[in-house]
Amino acid sequence: MASMASRVLSCSPSSGPKDGNTTVHILLTMESAGTFDSCRFGGLRVPVTRHRRDDISCTTPQVSVAGIVSADVCDGESCIFMSEFHFYETERLISVYPSSGPTTGGTIVTVIGSYFQDINIRLRLSDESTQRAIWLTSTTLLTTIPAAASAQHVDIKVGNNGVDFSSASATYTYERAPTVTSLSLLALDGSSGQVEQDHGRTVRVIGKHFVASPQLRCSLPGVARYITSSMVDCVSGGGRVGGNLTVEVSNNGQDWSSGGLGLLAWEDTPRFSEEVQLEPTMGPSRGGTQVTVRLLGAEGLQGVSLSLQVGLEGSAECRYQSGTEYRCQMPEVRSTTNRVLSRYTVPVHLVIEGQPALSRGGVVYTYYVEERVSGLSPCSGPAEGSTQVAVTGSGFLEVASLTCRFGASVGDGSPSSGGLGSWREVPGKWRSSTLVGCSAPAASGEQTMQVQLSNNGVDFSSASATYTYERAPTVTSLSLLALDGSSGQVEQDHGRTVRVIGKHFVASPQLRCSLPGVARYLTSSMVDCVSGGGRVGGNLTVEVSNNGQDWSRDGVSMVRGGSYWISVIPSSGPTSGGNFVSVVMAHGYESPVLTCRFGGVWVSGTRVTSTEISCLVPPSSASVAIALTLISDSLEEWGAATYEYVQYPRIDALVPSHGSTLYPFVISLVGASFVESNMLRCRFSTQDKHGLNTPISWAEAAFQSSTLLHCLSPVLNGNANMIVEVSNNAKDFVANQAAMELHKPPELSRVIPSTILSRLMYSITIYGNGLGMIRGRTCWVGKEGIHLSEVVSDSMVICRGQINKAGNFSIALSSNGDDYIPTGLRLISVDSHLLEVDFEPTVGSLSGGTRVLVRGRSARGGVAMTSVLFGQVQVGCSMLAPGLASCVSPVADESSVSITPCLGGVCIRGWTANSTFQYRALPVLISVNPSIGPQEGGKLVTITLENIDLSDRSFCKFGSSGMIPGTTVSSSEVACITPRSNSSIVHVQVTVNRQEYSSISPFDRYVYMSRAKIESMVPDVLMTSIQQDITLVGGPFLNQERMTCKFGKEKSFVAMQISTSVLMCLNVFLSSPGNASVKVLLDDIPSIDSNIELMCFQPPVIERVDPSILLTGGSMLVQFRDLRGDPRLSLKLEGATCDCVRKGDWELECNVPNVTEGVRALQLYDEMYPAAYYSQKFDVMVQGHRRIMEIHPSLVVTGASQGLSVTVIGDFFARGAVACAFTSTSTDGTYMTSSAVRCPLPVMTETTLEREYLYKVSVGNFLVHNDEGLKWMIAVVDTLAPKSLSKFNKSIITIVGKHFQEWKSLTSCCKFGSYQPSFLTVLSDSRMICSSPEDPQRGNLSISLSVDCKHFTKCPSTISLQVTSTPSVEIISPTRGYINHPVVVSFRLQAELGSSHQLYCCWGNETYSSIGRTSGRRFECPFPQAKQAGLGLLQISMSPYNCSSEPEYRVPFELMGPLHVESLIPSVGPVNGGGQITIVGSGFHQCDHLQPSCSFGSSHPGLCLIVTDTVMLCSTPSQEAGYSSLTLTTCGNTVSFANILFMFEEPPEIHRLNPTTLSALKTEVTLIGRGFRPSLRMICVIGESQPVLTSYLSPSREVCAVSTPVTGNLTLEIYSHQGFAPIFVWNMASMASRVLSCSPSSGPKDGNTTVHILLTMESAGTFDSCRFGGLRVPVTRHRRDDISCTTPQVSVAGIVSADVCDGESCIFMSEFHFYETERLISVYPSSGPTTGGTIVTVIGSYFQDINIRLRLSDERTQRAIWLTSTTLLTTIPAAASAQHVDIKVGNNGVDFSSASATYTYERAPTVTSLSLLALDGSSGQVEQDHGRTVRVIGKHFVASPQLRCSLPGVARYLTSSMVDCVSGGGRVGGNLTVEVSNNGQDWSSGGLGLLAWEDTPRFSEEVQLEPTMGPSRGGTQVTVRLLGAEGLQGVSLSLQVGLEGSAECRYQSGTEYRCQMPEVRSTTNRVLSRYTGQRKGQPKSPSQGPASSR
Repeated sequence: MASMASRVLSCSPSSGPKDGNTTVHILLTMESAGTFDSCRFGGLRVPVTRHRRDDISCTTPQVSVAGIVSADVCDGESCIFMSEFHFYETERLISVYPSSGPTTGGTIVTVIGSYFQDINIRLRLSDESTQRAIWLTSTTLLTTIPAAASAQHVDIKVGNNGVDFSSASATYTYERAPTVTSLSLLALDGSSGQVEQDHGRTVRVIGKHFVASPQLRCSLPGVARYITSSMVDCVSGGGRVGGNLTVEVSNNGQDWSSGGLGLLAWEDTPRFSEEVQLEPTMGPSRGGTQVTVRLLGAEGLQGVSLSLQVGLEGSAECRYQSGTEYRCQMPEVRSTTNRVLSRYTVPVHLVIEGQPALSRGGVVYTYYVEERVSGLSPCSGPAEGSTQVAVTGSGFLEVASLTCRFGASVGDGSPSSGGLGSWREVPGKWRSSTLVGCSAPAASGEQTMQVQLSNNGVDFSSASATYTYERAPTVTSLSLLALDGSSGQVEQDHGRTVRVIGKHFVASPQLRCSLPGVARYLTSSMVDCVSGGGRVGGNLTVEVSNNGQDWSRDGVSMVRGGSYWISVIPSSGPTSGGNFVSVVMAHGYESPVLTCRFGGVWVSGTRVTSTEISCLVPPSSASVAIALTLISDSLEEWGAATYEYVQYPRIDALVPSHGSTLYPFVISLVGASFVESNMLRCRFSTQDKHGLNTPISWAEAAFQSSTLLHCLSPVLNGNANMIVEVSNNAKDFVANQAAMELHKPPELSRVIPSTILSRLMYSITIYGNGLGMIRGRTCWVGKEGIHLSEVVSDSMVICRGQINKAGNFSIALSSNGDDYIPTGLRLISVDSHLLEVDFEPTVGSLSGGTRVLVRGRSARGGVAMTSVLFGQVQVGCSMLAPGLASCVSPVADESSVSITPCLGGVCIRGWTANSTFQYRALPVLISVNPSIGPQEGGKLVTITLENIDLSDRSFCKFGSSGMIPGTTVSSSEVACITPRSNSSIVHVQVTVNRQEYSSISPFDRYVYMSRAKIESMVPDVLMTSIQQDITLVGGPFLNQERMTCKFGKEKSFVAMQISTSVLMCLNVFLSSPGNASVKVLLDDIPSIDSNIELMCFQPPVIERVDPSILLTGGSMLVQFRDLRGDPRLSLKLEGATCDCVRKGDWELECNVPNVTEGVRALQLYDEMYPAAYYSQKFDVMVQGHRRIMEIHPSLVVTGASQGLSVTVIGDFFARGAVACAFTSTSTDGTYMTSSAVRCPLPVMTETTLEREYLYKVSVGNFLVHNDEGLKWMIAVVDTLAPKSLSKFNKSIITIVGKHFQEWKSLTSCCKFGSYQPSFLTVLSDSRMICSSPEDPQRGNLSISLSVDCKHFTKCPSTISLQVTSTPSVEIISPTRGYINHPVVVSFRLQAELGSSHQLYCCWGNETYSSIGRTSGRRFECPFPQAKQAGLGLLQISMSPYNCSSEPEYRVPFELMGPLHVESLIPSVGPVNGGGQITIVGSGFHQCDHLQPSCSFGSSHPGLCLIVTDTVMLCSTPSQEAGYSSLTLTTCGNTVSFANILFMFEEPPEIHRLNPTTLSALKTEVTLIGRGFRPSLRMICVIGESQPVLTSYLSPSREVCAVSTPVTGNLTLEIYSHQGFAPIFVWNMASMASRVLSCSPSSGPKDGNTTVHILLTMESAGTFDSCRFGGLRVPVTRHRRDDISCTTPQVSVAGIVSADVCDGESCIFMSEFHFYETERLISVYPSSGPTTGGTIVTVIGSYFQDINIRLRLSDERTQRAIWLTSTTLLTTIPAAASAQHVDIKVGNNGVDFSSASATYTYERAPTVTSLSLLALDGSSGQVEQDHGRTVRVIGKHFVASPQLRCSLPGVARYLTSSMVDCVSGGGRVGGNLTVEVSNNGQDWSSGGLGLLAWEDTPRFSEEVQLEPTMGPSRGGTQVTVRLLGAEGLQGVSLSLQVGLEGSAECRYQSGTEYRCQMPEVRSTTNRVLSRYTGQRKGQPKSPSQGPASSR
């Protein structure tokens, strides 16, 4: 290389268009300044322009081909390198979109063009300002338009290098931004109407600067119609629009006007004054309360949906009633704040038409806990009523609607059960939450009633108490009994018992006398009143009460006495005193003065009533209970009670100290001296500047402890500072106070981010007004709380936390941390597990800067990531489109980092899907092979690089060509197909991320060569039917693979390149004579042509060869004929050259070369061209020289060769003297036959044995050579082990010696004496084993060995086996056992044992068990589990006592370590077996000659292979489906493992494939069969491609995708996921297709479908026909690469292969579906309005769900929805006028049916007036007449079967302007709009209203509900009054209660219905005793229509 200190500091730009004229500025060093005179770009020089001494410039020349060249600066002929210069294709700009925008700028514009380069691309506007553009593709850019000073047109140009800009430009128009000044709402007839009154659907917008552009838009839904520059109509698309909507206008669909006006209403849009009434405002906690919602001042609510959001979680759907009223059923709303209060209040929000609606003031609903009745006191009373009954229980509220009900039981006795006989309700008087007083109503006589209680007067308690009505007691006389019991005179006797005589006395516990003491029941007419020792006297009337309350009224008087019965209210007070108590007496007295004595303190009393005295409580020094005594003026004690002094309650703290004014919340009061009492109260007051408190409200307090209370905050209209006080007795409130603040709830506007990921921590910013009051600890999202991090300002708070599930959640905030306020904002949470995020690319440069596209998708649509985490570095992303963002990789700090998507600034930790980004150095190109190729391209080039990976998706670039997909062959090689190029030398670059390319290097050059030529050919003459190589001379030839030669019309022959100028065509064979043209083809495409021809003629014929049998080395005479020309003839025999002499014109004399014997071919050839044969083959018989074929015996044993002879087999012919030549000597042999002689071996020892070799034998005059190198094997036998053997014992004999290693590959045997031989097993070079003979005779047996089991060599006589008659024991199975498994050892005893003998087996010194005889000599020894492994002797004895001393037999036996099985891998397999599983465990041992096996259940054993002592491989057997346990057989032991299970399952069946041929167009194969399931994963392998998992579609279909391009005939193999043998194998065909596309891929079997085929440029122009199945059709050529074919007619519909052909060579295009020709029968409806939109059903046959479309008469086509093969659906488009059109159907969207159906466009019907006909047919007034027929007057009515009215019933056609709508008898009412439809589907618009109908219910829209509250368990009987209603008889009514509940109602009379309220459970809180909710939901009309009223 050459290097120098450069004198060039910089040159720019470094790129420019190939058209030239780019000015390149060059900055020089001062040392080199002034020395350069020219620049050189590639090979082109241009002069220098000098600006300063060190500043010059050059203008680039024009070049023909885009690419990168070297840019040099020159001084004369001396040049130095400056930089590389990129000549690119000149960019071209086509259009910009949008093409206009406001002068304020900011419009995002898409630029469309071609040849855009991501270099330094910029845009230039007319004012010469340039700006950066965002490059998306080579045809698309994005930019943001800057602001302009005024409206104007500017030209936009694009420049790839930021300097040279395109000549073409696109115009962008700056317009003044549109402005909206006024709005008017148009009526349906087009006239302008008032917005408040008119219900037209078009808004006329008045303003300025409107433009008539296609992008004109309104912010309202619908379309915008341009009228003038100051007037636009916004036409609604029919959707409902309402509320205060701001109307804006955009001229370009992107930039909107600002400051648009508000639109108050729309057609049927609800409007109300934002005042909402809820009635009732409370209900039980179980929900179900029916609530009436009144939207005061509302209009147009008919058909408007309403629902309520109750609290944070509850919702209620509502039904529209009439006027402004809705009925909603309140849901069960559980509280999330507190559980201690008996009632609680929740906020209620309205949702109108799915949008939150604001109301004036807060709307709340109170829930309470259901009341319960536990008892009555008294439980009986007189039938006249008025008895004061105390009802005890729980959950009683101090409300005005508190009601007691006395019901006479019928049936089950429950008034709520529907079995109520009669009942009466009376008001209840609240005493406490557990006590209510009721006055019993009068009854008709003695009876029993059930008493229930209701807080709201509607819902009564489920529990009740029994009350008994009795006759009132009567007193008729008195007598005072003496102490002894006798009767005495009242005047004189002072006895203490008064006997009362009367009637109707009852023996009840409540029996009382009016005298002090007790009453004793004697009889129903006699009672004794016994004094308790108190004073009795005076004129007192004695009365009797049966229930302690209701007294007789005709008692008899007695003498004066005193009273002791008083009570004190309240019974406790503060120690400071100063409070008043009321002392209540049982009877009134006229004493003028009464005094209260508190302990010892006397206080004057003030008479309030005759029975009540008020006294001021004095102070006390301590908390103590004292006696309060009432003293008369005579100092007589009239009665006493207990009064308790207690400490004043004290408030120390209040939590929370602030909250919302509209939504009540629970307050915790912390202090001291709180007393558990029903009178516990909280009081809320305001305080003026003087410190005076004004009470606002009070609330009952819930006692928790003496230091903790809970209260509910009040509801106010504005902000307030409140004072909170507490009282233990509801009268005396604490002296100290606690302050709290109440604020209006905040108003929220937006949340950022609005989309987050579930289960991740997030910071969420909420914006709004009044947020400064937010002080809670959490924000509430859905049902989950997240932490409130910071209140930034009054308009912004930050919440931090995580949402644990996906969904669309509401957001609530708390002003105090306890209660939560719904905001109307929503937060979308996306499940990160269901989030799909793709990154492209995932490889980038170490220096960073790689642009990564991030695509996010979820079930809810696109999710655009806001940032991405590269390792630990987080970078922001730019939003490109919904779900698409772009980010730039940072500089690398490690080679591979995890790449994690982030949403809202939070990243998904643990993200694994596609989660790695690799940092790499740029690829370094090392070599390009081949580096030369044709300019036409198409050559496969292998590029060797560094810094790539096998998994990379690579792309190549040749010079200025675009990116070309490459194939990464290995970790260092990439293969690419060269593109077409006109350049000579280009740089090759590779990228793995489509952005960063390998740097330019000296090794990346690729040379494009011009088209090669053929100049000459050798030879130029060829014989027919003769193969010959032909050399072509010319060039330049490239080293191309797949290159062939073609001669004339013959097939192609393989070509091999010798050099760039020589090409050889191999094995050319022409079948017919004549002149043949010569071509060279690449991939069957002609690439090299020539003007020369090959001459071919018939070859000469060999007629005769003498002799007929040729001997190698001899001679022959060859005669031939038909020789042409004068070649230098010679001869070849089987390819070997023969030395020949020409004997005449037709003869050659030649020698016979040494060739293989047999029939061999003889051919003539020309010595000038040895490869060119001149004749056909002539077969001759050749025999070779004599050779030795075999030598027997082939084994020599040292010491046994003395006197040994060998038999030599070979070719010897005639008898003669035999001589055998060995290596060191010769011996005379003996002639045996013509093919065998015997040769004595020389005497040999072990040392000479290896050197001896028989190399030839002479027989007479013939020499027979040992050409095969035959020799004998050598063996040395030293000894046998064992040397002796019992005749009863068959054993293994070990042969010990040398030189046995070579025997391993031979079938060798041993033989003892004359017994049958047995096979040898070679263990090592020195050991072999052999089995002893069966039942040998006693004596010594010699041993002979053989290496072929035919010819044996006897071992030396010293080597023999001694056979004895000593009996022995032979172990049969097993020889080993496992210590953890019992085993039975089977053996055979060689000597017979009498049947009376018993054997015992022992291990060591223990006798285990007796041995069982199985047969004859065979026995079994049960061997139990042992404790220790090892090798020992299994001893067999005839006595159980001599195992250790003198056993009869000893047999070696080994105990192995424990055998365990842990698992099977896999544990699932097919029922047909054949798979391989891995058994994991321990204790696996390989035992000699014992192959381990496994079985499952009852299956046959399968063979196993032991890999290690812990791993075993086994094949699975066939078995029935299900689980089977494992059984192992190893080392003769069979062990079952019941807990090791294997699942056998049915494998899937594959019946066929679709398609059976692959191409570039069809890269997927569908497997069709049965038994597929998602859990069964399958693997498919196509050819040599990588295995891929199939994709499950259905139980009968799976898809296999081709992972890499494949060609040729391939095998498709399908494996199950267990990795077993393939379950399916299929041969397929595939090829690298040259067809880019062909369409359509289907057509009718009648043919005539035109199929368009797009070809690659390389294959263009070569095809002449198409083949569909077996039918060929010609090609029609449109362009070089665009052809078409017309399908033939076929007889049977189906799928065939579609091929495109060049002569007889065809390649697969696609599969073509011939279908039955579609047939159209009819359409329904067959007519519709010209406005279109009619949904039409198309009836026919043979419809296919392919690409089915419909065509109308005007040639328009549109998509049809396929339902069945006979039914389609479509939507008819609009038409300009009424007309008839023909509809046709085409399955493939191209070929349409010959039959058609007529569809008629008609003018839409119009309704102008209505009249209601009386029953007699005459016209009557709508208000008075009850006829059932409406006469409709209008236009364009049609007498069709589908004529319909919108009213129930039928329509009767009279004329085109008159229709009668006849009711079917159903009830119709309300303001109904009457419309008419001609086709039963499309209705007239703007129909008129019908006011009434016969027997239609009408009411004034006022509804009364009584009662308006009830218990939470439901069952309340409610009376519903429809005020002003008429004709309700037979009209059904039901209630929707809250969100879930509903109540059916029964008509009573007049305007009344009776309904039973359902149970509706609350989901907000369980602590309040009552609760009220507001409904929300969609109102639904009754089935027979809504009722109408005034």
